[in-house]
Amino acid sequence: MTQKPLNTDSTHPERDAVYFFFDMTRQFITIAIGAIGFILGIYYAMPVTQSTTLFWITLLTLGLSVVFGLLYFMRGIGMLSDDKTYNVNTPILRIYSISQILFTLLGVLLVCCMLGSPVKAKYFDSNNVVIQSGSNSVNYPITLGNKYRITVTDNEVIFETENSQ
Repeated sequence: MTQKPLNTDSTHPERDAVYFFFDMTRQFITIAIGAIGFILGIYYAMPVTQSTTLFWITLLTLGLSVVFGLLYFMRGIGMLSDDKTYNVNTPILRIYSISQILFTLLGVLLVCCMLGSPVKAKYFDSNNVVIQSGSNSVNYPITLGNKYRITVTDNEVIFETENSQ
């Protein structure tokens, strides 16, 4: 569909309204998909991550926004082709558009919460500490309940163990 400029002097204001609503739907879908890509990049590329629950709730919310936007498109285009009408005030289209807008806004708010929430380290089930510098790595065994101090100087790694009482 080509984008038509909104013309207030048009002889078909209903048609212009449909183009405007379809364009707004596209914008909300674009925002939601961009936010999904953003949070996926944060979640999988960083060594520390946000709350897993918050991540999945945000992903679900933005995904629902995309689904409602696509439902709006499918129903609106169906009305245009089958009913030959430009009436965008049907109850089902209102439900789809309001749902899309609310899920997009809630998703963006949750993304902002993810950015402002404290990070936590990912849990690794390992009994070793690996220190890597370039292609060289040093592997130290660890024991739960001990405190460790790692000091790195020019060409030396000092790994000290202090038993906790």
